[in-house]
Amino acid sequence: MHIADSGISVVYEPELSEPVIDIAFIHGLQGHPFKTWAAVKVRSLFSRTKQNRKTAHVSSEQRPCVFWPRDLLPLQCPKARIMVLGYDTIIAKHQFAGSANKNSIFAHSRNLVNDLSRSRTPRKPILFVVHSLGGIVIKEMLSICSTSNNQAFGDILKSTAGVIFLGTPHRGSSGVAGIGEIARKAASMLLMDTNPRILDSLSLKNSDLERCQETFSSLWNKHGFQVKTFQEGLPLKLPIPGNAYTLKVVPDISSCLGDSRERAEILDADHRSMCRYASARDPNYRKVSDEVRSIYSGYIHDNHRETMSRTTCVCQEIFDHFRFSEMRLRQLAIDPPAKNTCQWLPQSVAFTQWIERKNVGVHFGLLQIIGKPGCGKSTLMKRLFETTRSSLRAEGTCVAGFFFNSRGGELEHCARGLFRSLLFQVGISHPACLDSMQAYSVTELSTMERANPRVYARMLKSILQEIFSNKSIAPQNTILFIDALDECDHNETSETGHFFAELAESAYQAGVRLNVCISRREYPPIIIRKCLEIQMRDFNTEDIRRYIHEKLDLVEFEPSKAKILADLITQRSNGIFLWVVLAVEGILKDVEDGKNTKYILKRTKRLPKALEDLYASMLKNIDPNNRQMALRLFYWAILATGRLRLREWHHILAFIREDPPSSLKDWKESDYYTENDSQLERQIKSLSQGLVEVKGGVEVPETIDDAESMFAGAGSLDSTAGDTRVVQPIHETVAEFFTKGHADKILTRKFQKTYMFDFTGEGHLSIMGSCLDYINIREFDDYVAAR
Repeated sequence: MHIADSGISVVYEPELSEPVIDIAFIHGLQGHPFKTWAAVKVRSLFSRTKQNRKTAHVSSEQRPCVFWPRDLLPLQCPKARIMVLGYDTIIAKHQFAGSANKNSIFAHSRNLVNDLSRSRTPRKPILFVVHSLGGIVIKEMLSICSTSNNQAFGDILKSTAGVIFLGTPHRGSSGVAGIGEIARKAASMLLMDTNPRILDSLSLKNSDLERCQETFSSLWNKHGFQVKTFQEGLPLKLPIPGNAYTLKVVPDISSCLGDSRERAEILDADHRSMCRYASARDPNYRKVSDEVRSIYSGYIHDNHRETMSRTTCVCQEIFDHFRFSEMRLRQLAIDPPAKNTCQWLPQSVAFTQWIERKNVGVHFGLLQIIGKPGCGKSTLMKRLFETTRSSLRAEGTCVAGFFFNSRGGELEHCARGLFRSLLFQVGISHPACLDSMQAYSVTELSTMERANPRVYARMLKSILQEIFSNKSIAPQNTILFIDALDECDHNETSETGHFFAELAESAYQAGVRLNVCISRREYPPIIIRKCLEIQMRDFNTEDIRRYIHEKLDLVEFEPSKAKILADLITQRSNGIFLWVVLAVEGILKDVEDGKNTKYILKRTKRLPKALEDLYASMLKNIDPNNRQMALRLFYWAILATGRLRLREWHHILAFIREDPPSSLKDWKESDYYTENDSQLERQIKSLSQGLVEVKGGVEVPETIDDAESMFAGAGSLDSTAGDTRVVQPIHETVAEFFTKGHADKILTRKFQKTYMFDFTGEGHLSIMGSCLDYINIREFDDYVAAR
């Protein structure tokens, strides 16, 4: 069978059995479905391909080359169907060969989605291996699948097992566009044609590339497929008449995703040779094929096929009902612990009894981690959840978790969100639980959630109780982690805590192995008679000391003086890690300002011990002339109904001033225009005294309804996509400090003593005023007139 230049060509499939997984290769710029993956053959290492498997044949085979998707990979993945996808991205053609294809990347992606949907078996896992521009194509393909009503398109996304990127310009690349310009100049001398759309799509900070990456990150977060990034390690030599260019086609900053989940690795090859392997002994082939084999083996050796057969249409609908986009958002947003911290927990007696279920008849497998606000509970819980999941999941243990977030969406801080998330995770991990879940139809669940959320929550609790009181359907071993229970809606906090105490006891009595770990503040108290407890204040002192010494070592503090300062900070912190972080930041600033140790010690002794008093002290450092603007900044950071991205804060900061601009043109010509994100970030930190931060790496997948999509650009991926970094208070206690009125006397000045200042009410009025000022800019007048 001929390998077509465009469309899908199957190059290998098992002869005696049904394929378990599809592996699809997508080439890049100036690529070809055969030539991109073909290398010069090393005759001494290869023999003729055996005839006992189906392979594709092309005229290029007459030349001595190795086409590794056909010649090498089937030896490692014999039960996979392997295909190559082709599309025309030749950016320069000779005049006698015809014009270059003028389709955009997005048009190519839509064509390939249609081709793929017609050529695959529904629900069969698919792994994508993509080179260069092919990475942008697959990201747009998955985006199309996520927003399409076509069931076959949606199945492609749900069945995606992973994406392996080889030299893809994720975040734009001035290198690629520069090479394209060189190619254009050479082409013009030879009367060739070029494709400007593709070159433009690879230019630095191109909006389509940013939206494409934005949406892919969301889908990765939502669907949990595997992702691997390979980067080119060598420059590419381009023989241009009169010049010699040697550079990486896709610079390292562009070929990495910039995501905390990313596993990036460098291949000892240039942009072209990084996807061509002449031998199974090629070190680059071993790296890439090991990743392919790892994903392939997961679908061969685990119970995926059994899961798919048992997950009927009804079960899938139930999973879709329970799942919501923000389920893991808070967990992913928590920073990893500082170096050499959080290592005390496995050595604690209570934790050992809990994880090993010693004396389980006394505590029923329930552990509470209790501490003051800002002491590091969530950081510890994230570390504990992720290490437990990675170490025990392979043994068949079901590990599920939920991290409450009072500043998040509705489902992030209510019991319904908790139960939905746990049921989804447990059901995916252990399909036998589906029998309990099918006691209710999706229609019943959806109707009840809208009509009576409290009754709906009770329905979800009854499903959990049925699962963990029946040894025949419960997982063999289950560990649940619930972080920040105190951030659950106030009228549900105690009830939810007592429910899990009852669930743990009933599971124990039924012979079901269930461990539950809950973290919470000391207040509101939740009295549970039979459980284990760990008080953070009893254990995190050494973590605090390690953190202080590590930070002071950065500025080469004299060891003896560093010890005195560390002792002082530790003693005054009262076990509140956040207090320590803020205090150390102040010390490092003093060092940068040239202050001596005596001054630093004196200032540290004057720092208030209570976290709220420390916040007040920091706010007093704001220039009195800037306090009204700072107050408006806190209004937006704390009271905005949705997460505001950093790019949106360029305009927010401009329109919360005393005298907002009358047009965007005036703003851009003003002295306070923010030229880039770094400058904006510094202004936010300075104006808030560090109590508001820019948080990166996590994005909420958004749903585009009909109204929103009307305003999305043609072919756009997400009507609100942009920079994934968001601006938010550094901790929930900052928001509480303001909403409880503790900042009123510091930042407000125009009200009489008899006036009761309402932060929330005044804040919403202020936000409304800024929005009206923004709507009133002249550019909108021109827009209305044009319509």
